[in-house]
Amino acid sequence: MRLSVFVLALVVSLLLTKSLLGSLAVTGGLFVVLYSFSLNRRPFRSCRTCNGTGRHRGAVFLYAHRQCPACGGSGRHRRWGNVQFRPTTRTRAERQARAARYRPNRPL
Repeated sequence: MRLSVFVLALVVSLLLTKSLLGSLAVTGGLFVVLYSFSLNRRPFRSCRTCNGTGRHRGAVFLYAHRQCPACGGSGRHRRWGNVQFRPTTRTRAERQARAARYRPNRPL
């Protein structure tokens, strides 16, 4: 699906600009805009160690579990683009979680 959208964009821009370099520039610009929009909408990916559950199962007693050591029990990691391009900026979900931790009268 994603590849077909970019192939279609490349073909359309190639027909409009009549040059390969121009069409690659248009398609690359489209890719950058859509990727940055995607990073804003979905800044996290699921943890590969625990498959997004946040739990690590025991090896001997299969019913026992603990927090996943890779994600700390959250079940998610920041996506590569957020880590590389915005290392000091918190995502919307991280800001909300921090505000919830420090709100007054929260249940313990």
